[in-house]
Amino acid sequence: YYLGRAYHLTNQLEEATNEYNQFLTSASPKELESSDVKRLIEMSINAKSIQSSAQPIDIIDRQTVSKDAFVSGYDLNPFKVKVLSVPENYRSQVDKKRNENKNLYLMRGTGMVLFSSISGNDRNDKDLFIIRNFSPDNNASPENMGKIINTPFDEDYPFLTPDGKTLYFSSKGHNSIGGFDVFKSTWNDQNQTWNTP
Repeated sequence: YYLGRAYHLTNQLEEATNEYNQFLTSASPKELESSDVKRLIEMSINAKSIQSSAQPIDIIDRQTVSKDAFVSGYDLNPFKVKVLSVPENYRSQVDKKRNENKNLYLMRGTGMVLFSSISGNDRNDKDLFIIRNFSPDNNASPENMGKIINTPFDEDYPFLTPDGKTLYFSSKGHNSIGGFDVFKSTWNDQNQTWNTP
C-alpha cells in the first residue's frame, strides 16, 4: 500500500496501480476496510487517462499569497463577484464545531450565492450549496447543488460565471487524480439541471 502511495505521489502511475492491486489481493479484510485503496486505484487510472490528453499551459502571471489571503490574489471585479465570509446562520453544526470559516461567493446583481459547507452526513464531506435570493438580512434556505455536482467526497471553492451558466469548482470526487482538482459544469436550460462535470 505505502509503496503504491509513494509511486502515486511521484507520478509513477502504472507502478502505483500495480502495488495497489497487489495490496488488494494480499491485505486482510480489516486492512482493506480501513484503507482507501479502491479509490486510489480509480485516481491512478484517472490520472493516466487525463495525462494522456493533457495540453501544455502557459503561466501568464504568478503571485504568492498566504493561505488566508488566497482569494485576495484574484481580481474578481470583471466577473461581478464579491467574496464574503459565510454568515453564522448558514454554517452547519459541523462547520461550527470544526471552526470552518468559508467564503461565500455573491454574484452581483443576481442575488445568487454559492458556498461549501460540511453536509453533516455520515462521511462529513463538504458539499456545494446555492442560495438564489440572498441578502445578508434574510434567512433564505440554501439548496444542496445535488448529486451531479456533489459526490461522497469534498467539493469546495465554487465559482459561477456572470451569465449563471458555467460552474467551476474543486472536488476530491468525480474523476479526480488525487486531492482537489478543478471541474467545470454547464447549466442545461432544457433539463433545468447541471451537466455532468
